[in-house]
Amino acid sequence: MRIGFVISSLILLFCMSFLSVEQERKVNAEEGIPVESVTIFIATDIHYLSPALTDHGEYFTQMVEQADGKVTTYTEELTEAFIQEMIEKSPDVLLLSGDLTFNGAEKSHRDLAKGLQHIVDAGITVLAIPGNHDLNNPMSASFRGDSYQLEPSITGEQLQTSTGHLAMNRL
Repeated sequence: MRIGFVISSLILLFCMSFLSVEQERKVNAEEGIPVESVTIFIATDIHYLSPALTDHGEYFTQMVEQADGKVTTYTEELTEAFIQEMIEKSPDVLLLSGDLTFNGAEKSHRDLAKGLQHIVDAGITVLAIPGNHDLNNPMSASFRGDSYQLEPSITGEQLQTSTGHLAMNRL
C-alpha cells in the first residue's frame, strides 16, 4: 500500500510541477519574454535482464522464442544504446514507466540503476514508476543451460533504497 501512495504522490508532484511550468510560460508569454521549454522523454517496458542472470542457454533461448516479443536477447546492447541516446539528446526529464526489469530480479534492478546513473550524471532528471514485472515477483529467475533458478525479487522499499543513491530522483 505504501508504494502505491508513494507512486501516486510522485505522479501528482510531477503533474503539479509540470502545471506550474505551464502557468509560468503563459505569464511570461503574455509579457513577451522568451521562455525555455521543458523536454520530457518517456520510455516504457525496458524489461532489462542483467547479463549475470543468463548464459543464453537452451532454456533461455526457448523461453525467448516462445515469449511475447520482448527483445531480451539483446537487452544489454539496447540498454547501452538507450543510455547513450538519452545523454546525446539531453532531455530535462526522463520518465521510465513500468516493467523496468524482465522479471523483477534484484540483480537486474541494481545493474540497470548503475547504467542509468550515467544519465543522472549528465544532468538529466530520471523518474521511475515500477510495473507489474518489477516488484515482489515470485518468478524472478536466472537462466542457466536447460533450466532456471529463482532469484530474489525486489520490494518497493528496496527499489527506493537501491536506486535512491542514483536519484531515480529519490523514489
